[in-house]
Amino acid sequence: MGTRSITVIGAGIAGLAVARALAMRGSRVTVLEQAPEIREVGAGLQITPNGHRVIEALGLGLAAEREGQRAEAVELIDGETGGRVLAMDLLRQRPDAPFRFFHRADLIALLAEGARAAGVEIRLLQRIEEVTLGEGRPRLRTAQGAEIETDILIGADGLHSRVREALNGKVAPFFTHQVAWRATLPAEPDIRPVAQVFMGAGRHVVTYPLRGGKLRNLVAVEERHRWAEESWSLTDDPLALRIAFEDFVPEVRGWLDRIERPNLWG
Repeated sequence: MGTRSITVIGAGIAGLAVARALAMRGSRVTVLEQAPEIREVGAGLQITPNGHRVIEALGLGLAAEREGQRAEAVELIDGETGGRVLAMDLLRQRPDAPFRFFHRADLIALLAEGARAAGVEIRLLQRIEEVTLGEGRPRLRTAQGAEIETDILIGADGLHSRVREALNGKVAPFFTHQVAWRATLPAEPDIRPVAQVFMGAGRHVVTYPLRGGKLRNLVAVEERHRWAEESWSLTDDPLALRIAFEDFVPEVRGWLDRIERPNLWG
């Protein structure tokens, strides 16, 4: 890539990862992020061995070991009876291929630190109003009226991407008929480093520990025909969540009873 100027829109996981990768190759990389700070958004996520190889290729493997928690197993469980359907012993099957649990905020912080260490400039409060693509260099216009030209433009700006709109025109998001409630709770002292999936007809609950067992991450997914707004910050009545899984085993219902403000994603 040489010393070409590269602009990445969006300081999420994808934007920060590609920014560090290109900066390591010698490019001048700038990341534009509309938020006032790179802050905690979302909850837990799982990084499989393939994803961990990307982190290692970015030179961030040791940091990932420190911030993430290694999974020992994945269990599939009948949500109504509690019977175990399948158990995968990850340590025995792939001892050399780590599968880790991360709080999304910790992974973002790890990638942001890595990007800055590689020489990436991260600019906050940069809301992009317009992207112009044509014969010359890509051009951007910010909400503050600044005009920016760059050699290469990379869009990592999410659902309402200005880059995607410039390439393909406006396309309205469509509902996939799946909603997900998400929450984190203080974990029980005996929580295991295991991803558990409690399954039912048209719905399931996924849970696993975060931050060294300090938190329990919960994701409850239901198929439905009613539209749910897409948002990182939309909350729902916890009673709706409890009713959706009222016939699941007491262990699951006990976790859901402790949730006061679940986030709802569509």
